Amino acid sequence: MGVKRIGQGLCWLLLAGMVLCWRPLLAGLPVDSRGIAAQSYEGWAGVLRVWVCGGWQPGYGSFIPWLNQQAARFEKRHPGVYLQMEPVEADVLCAFGQADPAPDGLLFAPGMLPSGQGLCPLEEPAGLRTELRGAGWWEEDTVAVAVAMGGYAWALNRTLVDQVPLDWAQLETPQPVKQTPRYLMQVPAEEPYRCWPAVLDALCAPRRVTLDGEALGQAEAQIDLGLPQDPSASPTPQPQTYLALCSLPLSLPENFLEGDDFYTGFTQGVYGAIPVTQREIRRLQLLSQSGRAPDWTVAAGGAAFTDQLLLLAVPRTNRQDGAAREALMEDFLTFLLEEDAQQALTSIRALRVTQGGPLYVGDQGMEELEQSTLGVLRPVSAFDTQYRAQGRAQAQRLVAAARAAAASLADSP
Repeated sequence: MGVKRIGQGLCWLLLAGMVLCWRPLLAGLPVDSRGIAAQSYEGWAGVLRVWVCGGWQPGYGSFIPWLNQQAARFEKRHPGVYLQMEPVEADVLCAFGQADPAPDGLLFAPGMLPSGQGLCPLEEPAGLRTELRGAGWWEEDTVAVAVAMGGYAWALNRTLVDQVPLDWAQLETPQPVKQTPRYLMQVPAEEPYRCWPAVLDALCAPRRVTLDGEALGQAEAQIDLGLPQDPSASPTPQPQTYLALCSLPLSLPENFLEGDDFYTGFTQGVYGAIPVTQREIRRLQLLSQSGRAPDWTVAAGGAAFTDQLLLLAVPRTNRQDGAAREALMEDFLTFLLEEDAQQALTSIRALRVTQGGPLYVGDQGMEELEQSTLGVLRPVSAFDTQYRAQGRAQAQRLVAAARAAAASLADSP
């Protein structure tokens, strides 16, 4: 019995020692990043002001309803913290460094800020789409991260064009009806935050096709990475392919790439195909509900491109509580990329920027637009000042070639 009691006593002493030491032991364990970030603003309370200047529009016209909805959810997670979304003009947003007090966050489109000076380095969340990583780089730091995006695709009037051809020049130009000339394609003039010439260049990009002219999907057009193969497995036969170049229709409107009648002309049957975003698709959906829309559909072009990004950045601040404000804004960035927030983008008709399932299954036009961006996406960087000139030059080359071919055909006997 004596030995037994001695053993029990030793066990109790060991247990008491563990209880006394548990706090130091826990302090040595790794802490998740959310816990580390929370320590930066623990106990902070106040208002965080976020300037919003999206430039481009989601399908329902404004980002504010989605942002306010997510802000309310974020505030419940952080008692005493309030987010105030303030719509501002582009010139005001560009002068954020001179504002007093300075905003705590900026939501903006590519091309608005000339550089990333005055912005805090950020961590790119793990769930962000691979193609969007680096969209907010400035001098080797990530200073802005996309939280929502829009896309581009062709809208087709099926009475004139029933599918996107490999080469528009091979289609017969529609004949005039009742003295109204019709054209296979129209593209609008360049806008501040939607570079239509660059869109045209992407939608008419070369496509990989089989020898019988069938365009390959993304899954079928995978690049051979040179990885070791199982020698016992039978090789999957690969179709012979070639790169199909694309030309514009031989007959183009006088105001091609210069006018603003592309949507009206499309709905009136003057144009067979126009590039559209989620905004024009929503207008076509409403027109269909009223029974006044043409027989329309949406289809992908040659390459997925977008300059429609809503980017979040956090300005540097010299305030006494600046570290807490910056940490909270970075936490809000992570919050906007969580799955619940990304799924809620359907409330404004925008596209997700994270990896995940489709948002618009069965939604006419939006489903096709979303699918068109799921391949290898070519996004514009936040501070890119060259893509407009490059897109303009490429579009002008396509137009010049089409007009030259049309003139040559007209001169031939």
